[in-house]
Amino acid sequence: MKGSRPGGGAWADPAVAYDAIAPEYADRFDGELAAKPFDRAILERFGAEIGPQATLFDLGCGPGHVGASLSPQIGAVVGIDRSAAMLLEARRHHPEVRCVQGDLRALPLDDAAVDAAVCFYSLIHLRRPEVPGALAEIHRVLRPGSSALLAVHGGEGVLHVDRWFDKPVRVDATLFGASELSRLVEGAGLRIRDHARRDPYDGEAQTERLYLWATRPSVRHPEGTGR
Repeated sequence: MKGSRPGGGAWADPAVAYDAIAPEYADRFDGELAAKPFDRAILERFGAEIGPQATLFDLGCGPGHVGASLSPQIGAVVGIDRSAAMLLEARRHHPEVRCVQGDLRALPLDDAAVDAAVCFYSLIHLRRPEVPGALAEIHRVLRPGSSALLAVHGGEGVLHVDRWFDKPVRVDATLFGASELSRLVEGAGLRIRDHARRDPYDGEAQTERLYLWATRPSVRHPEGTGR
C-alpha cells in the first residue's frame, strides 16, 4: 500500500474495500508467512504459550492465514472479520478455521471468554480515536492471564490509496509509533509482556513492522479473602 491521505474526506470503510478485493487479496497474501521468518517465529512462540487445549481468536482475520498458522499447536481457531467476502475466502483457504462476522470495535464475544487472540494489521484500519475502544474490547474479552499478539504498521500519520489490486478501492491505514502503541495498550488495562520490531521485507509495503504481546492481568483478591 502506498500513498498519503489528503486532508479531509470520509474515512474509507475497510469492509467495503475488502469485500471488493477479497479473492485477489487472499490469493496474494494467504501464503505470505512462508517468506516472513520473523513473523513465523513470533507466532510459533505465541502458539507454544497458548497450549494445545486453547481456542485462539484471530481478530480481523482476513483470509485466515495468521490464525491458521497456529492451528497445529492449539485446540481451535476462530476468525472474526467485518468483511463477509473475506470470511468466504477464509473458509475456502482454511476450512479448519471457524468464521464469525464481527467488528473489532464491538466484538461478538462474552466478557473474559477468550483464551488468546492475534490481531495482525487490523487496528490500522480504525481511525486513531477509535483505537482505544478497540483495545478495550480486546481487554474485555480476554480471560484474566491470557494474551493477545498485535501487529501494526509503524510510522506517523495515515496512508491512503484510491486504487488497490487495479480496482477503484479506497483504503485508509493508521500508522503507529512504538511508544504510542505501548501507551494505548497500557491505557486499555493490558500489560505489555514483550515487544519487537522489524524492517520490511522485500515485496512488502515499505513500513516498519511493530509487534506487541499484551496480557490481561490476572484478578488479584485482597489478602485474607480466601479466594
